[in-house]
Amino acid sequence: MSTKPKLTTGTEANRFIEKVREKYLSKGDVFPLQDKTVTENGEVKADENYYGLDTVTVNVQPELEDKTITANGEYTSEKYGFGTVTVDVPQETPVMEPTTVISTGTEQVINPPSGVTGFSKVTVNSINLQDKNVVPNENIQEIIADTGYSGLNKVTVNKIDLQEKNVNPSTSSQEITADSNYTGLSKVTVNGIETEQKTVKSTTTEQTITPTAGKYIDSITVEALDLETKTVKSTTTEQTITPTTGKDGISEITVEVLNLETKNITENGTYTPTAGKDGFSSVSVDVSEDINSVFKDKRELFLEDFSKLGNITNIPEYCFLGSLLLYVELPSTITKINQESLGSNIKIVVAPSVTKILSRAFYEAYGLVDIHCPNVMSIGEYSFYNCRKLTAINLPLVTSISSNAFDNCQSLININLPKVKTIGNACFNYCSFLNKVTLGNDLTSIGSTAFARCSRLTTINIHAPKSQVTTATLAPWGATNATVNWLGGE
Repeated sequence: MSTKPKLTTGTEANRFIEKVREKYLSKGDVFPLQDKTVTENGEVKADENYYGLDTVTVNVQPELEDKTITANGEYTSEKYGFGTVTVDVPQETPVMEPTTVISTGTEQVINPPSGVTGFSKVTVNSINLQDKNVVPNENIQEIIADTGYSGLNKVTVNKIDLQEKNVNPSTSSQEITADSNYTGLSKVTVNGIETEQKTVKSTTTEQTITPTAGKYIDSITVEALDLETKTVKSTTTEQTITPTTGKDGISEITVEVLNLETKNITENGTYTPTAGKDGFSSVSVDVSEDINSVFKDKRELFLEDFSKLGNITNIPEYCFLGSLLLYVELPSTITKINQESLGSNIKIVVAPSVTKILSRAFYEAYGLVDIHCPNVMSIGEYSFYNCRKLTAINLPLVTSISSNAFDNCQSLININLPKVKTIGNACFNYCSFLNKVTLGNDLTSIGSTAFARCSRLTTINIHAPKSQVTTATLAPWGATNATVNWLGGE
């Protein structure tokens, strides 16, 4: 039974559909369906007055074929299948033949030739086997039958003749072999050796211990040394410590600790340790006040002046800062120049023994015009910063120049550094009148801005090979108008 559904909207289309439903469904009519049974193949339809089919029962018998087969083969029915099958295939007469085979050591499969159904008789011939004798040897042997034999019936391995041998030991390895009339060795006896013990005294040199003729050493006893301990006092000179007579040597040497004191020196003079003390552990020297008081208001200092202070080895930082000092000759005992130690008014420095010019040594020494330091090997950063009147530098041995060392030295014209290895960044920055630079064959590195703002620098001659300078690709290192000549080649 179909029940009329309700539409939720009142559109014109829905009102039309409502009328159709009213016509067919308003009375609750049933669409009648038919139950049907069919007994043959074909299209099945509901009878008149039925809306359609409810159930269909199929009761159709399949059509089968009867078949008679007169030859071997595969058959397919042209209908639903076979009802009965009659087989009427005549049998063929088999073809049989006799055959002969030879026995082997393995399994054989004998198939009849083409056109033959099978064998009427199979004859297996007997095999001819050989008995063999072999002599053993040190290698693996393959034993096979001679020609004319099918294989081996028996293999007899003959007895080997072995020898017993006695040998004497030696200090080197021995190869023991059987005599020529023997196959090999059944036993080797190594005769015993005569041994002995030895006792030796330890020495400070290598010893070779040898046995008595015809004997071997089975043990060596090394007698203990008769040693002693010694205590000595440390001295300022080398000491040789020897054992007491009758003793073999010294097992231990104790060096007594020195009784030292510290010393602060504030004035020149000769100093010795306090009574009961062995020496000084440290000495602090600060005589700057004495230098200032001795040389107060002096414009020139000569070697003779420094002799008044004794063996002076150092001029402290800022020692002459604010002084009127213009000219100085430093004694051979001074090997370095400290930060601004000679003041900012200095003009000429003669220092033949100085090997180090430390950072800011002549920082903003505006009046400095000349410096004679032929043995200087290293120059610290900002050492000559703003030394605007410095026209030349004579540094034949210098190997290392740190960054900004000659920054803003505007009067420098030519520079020759035959031994220099490294030049730091901005080393000659703003040396605006610098025209030519010559560097030796030991050069390995130049800072990327070493010659920055050197507008008049046109030539840089380098005697080192280009491959040796790690920063060669950065040439001309800030000197935009310079040509670099690699006189040492690539």
